[in-house]
Formats: sequence, C-alpha cells, structure tokens
Amino acid sequence: RLKTTSLHAIVEQFGDERLVLDHSPFTALIRSIIHQQINLSFAHTLTERVFRTFGTVKDGIILPPTPRQLAAARREDLLALQLSGRKVDYLLGVATAAIDYDALTSATDAEIAETLIALKGVGPWTVQNVLMFGYGRPDLFPASDIGILRAFERLLGYRPTVEEATRLAEEFAPVRSHAAYLLWRSIE
Repeated sequence: RLKTTSLHAIVEQFGDERLVLDHSPFTALIRSIIHQQINLSFAHTLTERVFRTFGTVKDGIILPPTPRQLAAARREDLLALQLSGRKVDYLLGVATAAIDYDALTSATDAEIAETLIALKGVGPWTVQNVLMFGYGRPDLFPASDIGILRAFERLLGYRPTVEEATRLAEEFAPVRSHAAYLLWRSIE
C-alpha cells in the first residue's frame, strides 16, 4: 500500500520490515515514558537498565518488568539508573495504577487514550506509542514526534509543522502506524 505514496523510496529500503509489538501494553507504556524527550541511544540504554534490574531473566532473555515488579522498585534504585526524578515518579505511578491492560485490548482507541491520559506523565505522544506498539493499532500517526518531523525534513527538504505532517500522513491511511515506523527507520 505504501509503495504508491510519497514514501516509495523509504519503502524500497525498509518496506519488508514490520512494526513489532512490545512484550505487552504495559511494556510499551513504560518504554514510552522512558523514551520521552531524550535521544534514542540513551533511551535504549535506560530501557535496558530498567528491564535488566527489575525484570526477569529467563533462558538468557531479559523479560521486562510486570506492573507488580516495577511497583516493588525503590525510588532510589530507579534514580541510580540515571532516570530523572520525574520519570521515576511516572513509572512508579503507572506501575501502581489499577489498570487491566489486557481488558483494554477490546477497547476503542479513544477509551484506551482516556484511561492512559489520566495517568501522570502520560500525554498524547505516549498514548499513540502504546496504541501502536502495545495494542498493534494500524492507523496512528504521531505527527508531533521529533523523529517523524526530521524524517519528513529529510524526505521533503524542509521540516513541516505538526499540522502539515498530519495532512501529509493522510495519504498513508489506513496504515499510518507502519508509515510512521518506516519514517523512524529512515533516520536511524
């Protein structure tokens, strides 16, 4: 579907790749919180530290922490991983929230957004990432994401506004999530 859009060159390079879901919607949520407003390399480092420290290692594979495992973490232990105090508060808040992530699988995007936005530290960007990487929703486009805007800049020769990026993404419906993934890949 994306081969006939303005992303055709990116599709030629990365088109066989697919957006891979996170271990769980909760994992997508904590990963998104960790990744907020920091560079991708450091975000990956922090995520690995949190998963290794508070998750479970099974057969040499690091499984991300469950809400219960993360809720049991001490604030100072999270801070020692170089997370900001604000992110530590957000992570502990989502870990202790009474949310049934599995039950939300059958909810609408709007219902999931309403549930998650109520959590401190969760905004529209984080919700979009959870919907894409936690619930596998196919038609979301985080137009305000700096990586998306940089990818469009490389593609178009100028950086569009968020409103322009939203309009540009209309041609990618109903697979805007995959288009976003390919745009991110194009700048890695």
